[in-house]
Amino acid sequence: MKTKKILSAVLALLLVLSLAACGSKVRADEKLNGKYTAVVGEMMGMTLADEDINDIAIELQSGGKGSFTIDGETDKISWQNDDTTISIKIDSETVTGTLSTDSFKVKDLLGSGMDLTFAKEGTDAAKPENYLPENDKFMLGNWQSTGVTDILGDPTDIDPYSLFMTFNADHTANVKFMGKDLGTYKWSLLDDWGSFDDEGAPDITWDIKDGGLEVSYLLDDEYYIFDCPKGGMIPDSAFGGSGSGSGGSLGTGSTDDTTFSDFWENEYYGWWIIENAEGDMADLNENYYDVCGAIYFDDGSSDTGSIYLWDDTGNIDDPFCVADVEFYPDEEGAGYMLNTGGWFLGVDMEAGDLYGEPLTAFDHMIMISGSFSYDSGSCDYTMYLKPWGMDWEDVREYDADLLPYFYDSWYTEAMYGVMPDEMPEY
Repeated sequence: MKTKKILSAVLALLLVLSLAACGSKVRADEKLNGKYTAVVGEMMGMTLADEDINDIAIELQSGGKGSFTIDGETDKISWQNDDTTISIKIDSETVTGTLSTDSFKVKDLLGSGMDLTFAKEGTDAAKPENYLPENDKFMLGNWQSTGVTDILGDPTDIDPYSLFMTFNADHTANVKFMGKDLGTYKWSLLDDWGSFDDEGAPDITWDIKDGGLEVSYLLDDEYYIFDCPKGGMIPDSAFGGSGSGSGGSLGTGSTDDTTFSDFWENEYYGWWIIENAEGDMADLNENYYDVCGAIYFDDGSSDTGSIYLWDDTGNIDDPFCVADVEFYPDEEGAGYMLNTGGWFLGVDMEAGDLYGEPLTAFDHMIMISGSFSYDSGSCDYTMYLKPWGMDWEDVREYDADLLPYFYDSWYTEAMYGVMPDEMPEY
């Protein structure tokens, strides 16, 4: 919602109203000199930030002089302070702020009903995340959908893992859907309900529920409901975003300079997790296992090959997945992978049931995801893999809970040799 112009008009109209302000042992301390911008505010239960208020500033100058700027218009001010408050005279009206380190907070600014915190530019106090309400702080970070239904709660053909969002403290969010970057937009919250504010933004709204987000997305005139739990396994920036890793040998460059095999053809080690398990598989829900595997390209082919995967319940001769795969270009450079056939846990897969993509937040990591079902059970699954012989220290630095189970007890020694045919048992 756009409140900037409304707030500016409210303030302009209220410049004739007054607030009482006084203090003892008043002076104009030079250490307070500097430009203070509005970093966060609240009005009628709504959080105000960024472009809503960032054109409101107060500059404190030597000798108790200064200026007040709003919406491009500037007036002279005078000011003084005591040990706990600052008193600012704008025209004939006086505004009082409560002092903190490099900041001060004004209640009910000029009778507008708006509370504003001003922070000195260039200091830690100017970081907006320091002032966000709890619900706004809750939004920060990376969100990945793990399930999707239509508006009636019925299953759909949409990949349950297809929605990715990263929310930032400056109230911008990046949105990706089905591997495509949809752009970065402003977001806002009203209590537990949120939306994107920019014109042209995806028609996405959400409710904070049960420690996560229930996201409504209007696609082709139909509403779909995505379940996004808090604290996804891998940060959203990993999915084609600007993460901390190098992005592997291919990075985020163009496939014009290399082939898919330069990035994808490897032996792999990592882990996989079973989620949303139902029927006969319900007892396996949230179980995870270390996994080894390999991707090979067909002789003479630059975009087709095979994938083999086995975990600690099997071995190289007893894989749980064997599939033919094909690779396709994308905007990020390394491309993505889809199966064209094969089987998973003994059940035949249809083309497109298995999907793989690079995760550029971590060095040369790939994610493989899909759904598995048979007559009496079903589940979703996600795998996180790195080429055999590579360490996972960048993952450990982000969150040690994301390391494979046998990483420290087995892999860190075994990684220097040939990948063995099987792993230790739990």
